[in-house]
Amino acid sequence: MRLVRQNINVKDGSGSATLMPEEPEDMWHAYNLIQATDLLRASALRKVINESASGSRSNERVHITLTIRVTKLDFDPQAAQLHVSGRVAEENKHVKLGSFHTLDLELQRNFTLEKANGWDSVALDTLQEAINQDKKAQLWAIIMQEGLANVCVITDHQTVLKQCIDVNLPKKRAGSTDHDKSLQKFYQMILDSIFQHFDLSDPKPLLLASPGFTAHGFQAFIKNQAASGDSKKLQRLVPQITVAHAASGHLHSLSEVLRCPTVTSKLSDKKFARETQLMDRFFELMRVDDGKAWYGQRECELAVERGAVGKGGGVLLISNELFRSQDVGTRKRWVKVVDEVKDQGGEVRVLSSMHESGKRLDNLGKIAAILTFPLEDLDDMVDSEPLTARSRISSIPCSSNIIRLPTAQARTMTTEIKTFNTPKAAQPVGPYSQCVIAGPHIFVSGQIPADASGKLIEGSIADKTTVCCEGLKNILREAGSDITRCVKVTVFLTSMDNFAEMNSVYEKYFTHKPARSCVAVKELPKGVPVEIEAIALSGSG
Repeated sequence: MRLVRQNINVKDGSGSATLMPEEPEDMWHAYNLIQATDLLRASALRKVINESASGSRSNERVHITLTIRVTKLDFDPQAAQLHVSGRVAEENKHVKLGSFHTLDLELQRNFTLEKANGWDSVALDTLQEAINQDKKAQLWAIIMQEGLANVCVITDHQTVLKQCIDVNLPKKRAGSTDHDKSLQKFYQMILDSIFQHFDLSDPKPLLLASPGFTAHGFQAFIKNQAASGDSKKLQRLVPQITVAHAASGHLHSLSEVLRCPTVTSKLSDKKFARETQLMDRFFELMRVDDGKAWYGQRECELAVERGAVGKGGGVLLISNELFRSQDVGTRKRWVKVVDEVKDQGGEVRVLSSMHESGKRLDNLGKIAAILTFPLEDLDDMVDSEPLTARSRISSIPCSSNIIRLPTAQARTMTTEIKTFNTPKAAQPVGPYSQCVIAGPHIFVSGQIPADASGKLIEGSIADKTTVCCEGLKNILREAGSDITRCVKVTVFLTSMDNFAEMNSVYEKYFTHKPARSCVAVKELPKGVPVEIEAIALSGSG
């Protein structure tokens, strides 16, 4: 993005900036800069109907400059197109004041932006990042398996799927070469996609990832093509290739691949690599459960107010979606939090919701914090606040319903049975409760990798196991027990290939080694790969 002209008063945030998008990535920056109620001025091509004195009509297309008060943005990341709708704020002979129009921002064409509520610190940082050409580093990635390839461009701010290649390959049969011939055709289709979507005159690191040896096979195919042909561009690409393991050829495996040590060591200077490492660090601290990792909007605000996200390792991870809110108060709320962290000497990372690390953060309520010193009582502080002061799902009160057994059974079993639900874990979607308290025991229903709102999380098996364990931990804690009081755990996996990765997380939560069963099943609810249930002693047990 080229800064053509800037007239911004940093003290009060007034003024405007004129910018020229020069490449597709710049449209993403424009999408993050422009907010509802902002004033946007850009040229547009409009059809004008002229009527003569005799009553005859003629049509012509004219270039006009429109100024609109923004009401809506529509961004297409694959086509890198940004459509901005709004009401005309400055009348001219072709358009009336207050009429609705849509501006299509284009490459190599200026637009001028004036912020309705002033240029705050986040907007100024976004502007600076947009015009900083050093921030344009990219990575090419192909996540694949036999018959499936997802061809992606990964920038510092988004992952763009350029093409999905999905073909049926014949099975291997003794004495038949059909499979090998079809595999070579499949490789050629991927190579054609590389030539179509990647600028090989300026080669970027190319990441090939797959289960098994598919990625290695495609790497060998590229090397053979480069050696046998006269394409210097392809020859320059060969040294840029890195091969890694992926759980599958589907795009959701990219998050796991980007955390592979082989990949992170080569991409350590990239913005998204740093953000991936911070998310990994956050999840590791959460597993340790030492009070230095918190997520949730109100919890993170309280941590910042206590000065725990400051100098000496404090990091605030916040999704850029929180700054796109059309509510002025909401945006000011998060700008204030960001400014406080910076004033305290902490690090602020605004993660893109269209990047793998940003999608992981979305599963945590779009905000998380790594603290410089532990805080153990943030949950209690949030719970003690009035419901109007909270900004999270836990405004739904916990429920504890008593089930009375029939009289005949009551004579042989006098223990009361209670069902219990808490908003701090995924809510039941069927005729069951999160847990049942029966005398000295608590029976916790199977927890799948879904957040408190019920949204399934993306990421690796380790990430999903973490969410399952966090759900168990939160339910038991709210029910007056603790995960350390579990006496029996059952783990369900759809593939035993995931056992080692699941176990690496499990052992950090269940350090007291309760009894356990691990069962391989054909499938689990909502297509998840892991589910965990438990039996624990109650607080009185």
